[in-house]
Amino acid sequence: MSVLYPLSFHRRIERQWAESINSLRRIRGQIAAAAELTLQRAFNNDGSLIPVPVRVVDQRRRDQCRSHD
Repeated sequence: MSVLYPLSFHRRIERQWAESINSLRRIRGQIAAAAELTLQRAFNNDGSLIPVPVRVVDQRRRDQCRSHD
């Protein structure tokens, strides 16, 4: 077995991990955009509702806050 094999294997795994993380971020962004659009449509149809901006919470920060509790 070559010395380069473990390094190339590690890089392949790292690349797959990075691709899946980017995919999840893209999906999360699409969900947030769809939710915002849906809420805007609901608020525009009914004047009694107060529009609230939608923001995506950073999952890492939320987990860090919980670990201190």
